[in-house]
Amino acid sequence: MLRCTPVAVALAVFLIARIVAASTPPEFDRAARLGLAGDHDGAIGAYESFLKAHPKDRLSPVAATAIANLHLAGRGDSTAALSAFERVLSEYPDSPLALEAALRKGECADGRGDHTLAAAAYEEALRLAGTSRESADEAWVNRVAEAAARAYADAGEPRKAIDAYQGMLAKFSAPEIAAVAHFRMGECFESLGDESKAAGEFLFVIERYPSSMLFGEALAKREIIEKHHTTDWAPYEIYSEATGILRQEYARALALTDSLLAMGVNPALRECAEYRKISLETAIAGDYTGGCRRLDAFIRSHPGGLRTEYARNTLEQNWRPIAELEVQVRETPDDAGALMALGQMYAQVRSAARAVEVLEKARSLAPDEADLHFTLGYTYMQLGRTEDSVKAFDFYLERNPDDLTALNLIGYQYMSSGRAEQALPYFERYAAAAPDDPNAHDSLGEGLLGAGRLDESAREYEKAIALDPGFSNSHFMLGRVYHDLGNRERSAEAYRRFLELVSDGPQADEARAALAETGGGEKKEMNP
Repeated sequence: MLRCTPVAVALAVFLIARIVAASTPPEFDRAARLGLAGDHDGAIGAYESFLKAHPKDRLSPVAATAIANLHLAGRGDSTAALSAFERVLSEYPDSPLALEAALRKGECADGRGDHTLAAAAYEEALRLAGTSRESADEAWVNRVAEAAARAYADAGEPRKAIDAYQGMLAKFSAPEIAAVAHFRMGECFESLGDESKAAGEFLFVIERYPSSMLFGEALAKREIIEKHHTTDWAPYEIYSEATGILRQEYARALALTDSLLAMGVNPALRECAEYRKISLETAIAGDYTGGCRRLDAFIRSHPGGLRTEYARNTLEQNWRPIAELEVQVRETPDDAGALMALGQMYAQVRSAARAVEVLEKARSLAPDEADLHFTLGYTYMQLGRTEDSVKAFDFYLERNPDDLTALNLIGYQYMSSGRAEQALPYFERYAAAAPDDPNAHDSLGEGLLGAGRLDESAREYEKAIALDPGFSNSHFMLGRVYHDLGNRERSAEAYRRFLELVSDGPQADEARAALAETGGGEKKEMNP
């Protein structure tokens, strides 16, 4: 099992754990590793032991927050998580994590369906942001303000939600913030039956904020908009189509963008298309030095524009560091460390071909650097070079044979790219090396499920449950597998057992829906 955004989050945790392991107390390090391995109850117990022994340690707020997150994301227990976030707020009010704890408290309440409590929690977070010694940035404050307004809407108080969104518009001017506020107000007006005002808000987002993540959702409101407004949809449809294929088909997305720029479109849409053209052409050519010059010119041409801040962040956080490393590599072409760093940055911005080129050169200079092979394996996989990725990952594992976390991560990297058959050998090695670890069998079960081997998948999930009857994810996945096998009775039984362990969260909602669909029902006390 690998939760949340499987590859990116777990890989980041894995690498951080390797870096900080030597400098953290052993109890904390043990707790972190248990959590990474999927032993959520063990991790919670270890963090509690750490807090008992070190109540005022610099890592104590981190441990308390980790406990709350494990209850929420690991065990799906929003009740325990809510209490744990309260603990962070009461015992570590001056920690920078207190702000995040207040936000997560609201999210827990939202998840439980108590939107009134959630709105109050988000308001509490905003008050903390105003009084904390650690100032929250605008993006964080906006996130909480938007959550508070959305909670009011979900609580059936759209008027309060509209007031909150209008307050956001009065305070913030950033394009993404404005787009969110206008779109959500449109939803509130729609819920109040005022389609005219709703249509105006949705169209405003489409015409003024095509850069927004909500652009597609606003476009989906076309039926409502057309009742009250007339507009030319063709440019927006082209932009939306290019957005949909952006990560998979750079060349086609660029062709669509060029066709859009050849049309007479409004300034907001043109600005977004111009930024997209620079990004695509830079990624295709791999010329980040030239890309920096083009982004500088774009920023100067669009002061305060929709994509200006985004372009500035891209320039400073990604492209300029890449360009500086490119200069360093040209000056010291035999510096394996610089080549490895450049290759990793190319991989981060999805220039996989360039990443492989420089990483292979680094490998020729430092052939025994295991971490370099790990990165190469991931990059080969992005390019679909499965055989090369297997060789690179295997090289890493030959030198780190006891790294069970790496086996699990590699397996899930293949799973995330739709290559279940390539994932299986790594999950199998994980399960063989750790036969008493329920998470190993859970991961293998998921690999087998992805490969369509349902009977074997069910057996692995049963093994995980036999080792740990409280391993909730395996109960949930068993419900899914037995459903696909056509065994309605065993599917319902697995979902019921899951709901005995986890009563809240997306998986719990899915389990209840599956029970209702199959007629399996649910004991009333499980669904308060």
